[in-house]
Amino acid sequence: MNFLKELSIFFFIVSLPIMSDLPSYNNCQPESDNEYFSSSKNQSHSLQMYIGPEIYNVHRTREGGAKQDGLITGVRAGYDRIKRYKIYYGFDAFYAKGNLDGKNSADKSLKSNYSDLSVEGRLGYTLKSKHKYCPTITPYAGVGYFVEKNNFTEPTSTPIHFRTSYLYAAGGFLSQITLNDRFDLGLNFKAKFPFEAKCRVTHDPREADSKQVINEKFQYRIELPITYKLFGYDDQFRLSLVPFYEFRQYGHHPNYPCDYLETKLNLYGVQFKIMYCL
Repeated sequence: MNFLKELSIFFFIVSLPIMSDLPSYNNCQPESDNEYFSSSKNQSHSLQMYIGPEIYNVHRTREGGAKQDGLITGVRAGYDRIKRYKIYYGFDAFYAKGNLDGKNSADKSLKSNYSDLSVEGRLGYTLKSKHKYCPTITPYAGVGYFVEKNNFTEPTSTPIHFRTSYLYAAGGFLSQITLNDRFDLGLNFKAKFPFEAKCRVTHDPREADSKQVINEKFQYRIELPITYKLFGYDDQFRLSLVPFYEFRQYGHHPNYPCDYLETKLNLYGVQFKIMYCL
């Protein structure tokens, strides 16, 4: 698929500045099995707490020809407990908002206030090698709740408000290699499986408020975290840049008085984490 090819090229370009000047880092020998990250001082930090901004571009297409784009900004906070050969658990909460602009199939202007809200918990298990680059992988499963709002405003001819919400099951993995004493590089993948997805439609001058059933579709997110451990803080403070791509799809479903029309969203963005590790 073209977007996966473009994403691979983007991630490769982002990692080049770091990879090009890396010193040799041929082994990773933690002093104990409890160590999470390798460091010059062999510190053990299994709990990561983080907060930071997330910025992404939304490209939204809807069955019938409507298209919208816009820049969305928000904040994500959470924690992950990752320790070698131990149970993993994690949690995060996220909120973002912005404006989308576009045109419908009749080439008339569309404008809307858009927002995302989610909470998610995860449980898994961490596998980590003590050898070269300390490769770590943490498969997990989780559950979450998601709300997406797209409220149309002027100059849109019909300022309808759409509120899409659903519970979902999640599955995926976190992974990481240690490039040197300061830099780590990861690859994370998450699949989401919505259930009981509904769209509440309000502010339609022609119809009463209604709730539409949505045909649930598989969704996913791919991340490439690049993490820097700050000097002088025993590796407790870290900064992480996380480019990502996310795909959401809501399938067509017959409803009364109007069918729910298939909607697809492609998200390209970056998250910046300020991390404190214990």
